[in-house]
Amino acid sequence: VMGQMLRLDSTKPAIVWAPHYHDLCLVCDILGPVYFGYESTIMSPMDFLMKPVRWLKAISHYKIANSACPNFGYAYSVRRIAADECQGLDLSSWETAGNGGEPVLPETLEAFSEKFGPLGFQPQAFMPCYGMAESVLFVGGLKPKTEPPKVLALSARDLEDHQVCILDEGETGARRIVSCGGPGSGHKIIAVDPATFTAARPEQVGELWIKGPSVPSLYWGLTQESEETFGASLADTGEGPFLRTGDLGFVMDGEAYVTGRLKDLIIIAGKNHYPGDIEVTVQNSDAPVRMGACIAVSRPCGEAGEELAVIAEADDRKIPDDVKNGTGNPAAAAQFWTSAVRTLQGAVSEGHGLSAKAVVFVEPRSLEKTSSGKPRRRYYRERLLDGDLAVVYQQGLE
Repeated sequence: VMGQMLRLDSTKPAIVWAPHYHDLCLVCDILGPVYFGYESTIMSPMDFLMKPVRWLKAISHYKIANSACPNFGYAYSVRRIAADECQGLDLSSWETAGNGGEPVLPETLEAFSEKFGPLGFQPQAFMPCYGMAESVLFVGGLKPKTEPPKVLALSARDLEDHQVCILDEGETGARRIVSCGGPGSGHKIIAVDPATFTAARPEQVGELWIKGPSVPSLYWGLTQESEETFGASLADTGEGPFLRTGDLGFVMDGEAYVTGRLKDLIIIAGKNHYPGDIEVTVQNSDAPVRMGACIAVSRPCGEAGEELAVIAEADDRKIPDDVKNGTGNPAAAAQFWTSAVRTLQGAVSEGHGLSAKAVVFVEPRSLEKTSSGKPRRRYYRERLLDGDLAVVYQQGLE
């Protein structure tokens, strides 16, 4: 399946900077070369993070055809690579640029293509993909090599009700979703109503279920978890077994669109909100938040039910030295943080019609992620409720 999606053969060298234990690197760039016979170059993640142009220089030097990383890596390259670092680079050999492991943002694809297009990078090289270890990597990603990824503009209001309503590009109230392509040969991906265990309607968001020869039948030594995850069947037809991914999305024209995580969904006043969308809004606000270091969760608030809480790592570069070091006027420090909270709350209110009642700024690099780089939302929700966070400043938890 990997070879089919990435068009791999012995003549197409690859490179990756993901950690070696991550399934992307392990399957694509360590086991893949053994199976297909192509040359694979392995780069340390730290080498990329310290100087991201090294990745593009290696692609240019080794005439790389395949490389992949999370959306973060492409956005990071756009922000951190200066024009004078790119002199002499040739990215025209890059045929497949995989983007997966976290939500794929259309703004990132556009910004990367615009910045590095003059160096030979082609937008149609982008291959947004969807995968998980339980499917031994790839679930979706298949698309025509000659076309850029599909992007749908959907009504954000309808998505709150798990409905798919396509809008015109540029229309107000739209949320743009990137297609993660189709499944490989012999595999099937469907959207299922998680309440009825029946196939979702075409215009309905459901839980994504998959089956095929890449999907194993169990977790080692975990009988109950194996049955719940790998043993799902449709209630009306009995078709199965399917792997329940826990991801929300829909399938259109044979391609998968991922909208969020089922267990992470925030429900306030009867409406569904995707934490990933809220986190992007927070990171794009002018609040002093480190990029990629923000978590949106819900917390109980008495008879009112649930309310939104945002946990964000403070960005040292956006905090005045006297505030950061505690050497300034306490009133000025309080004013800085009050303004930061208002900025964050204003962005969330404008973008989602939500009130971020609780806002917690925590110490930089204190929010751990999963081994695949995803936010640990449920874990930090519990930490929030227990009062066990490395707090720099907080508001709304009194």
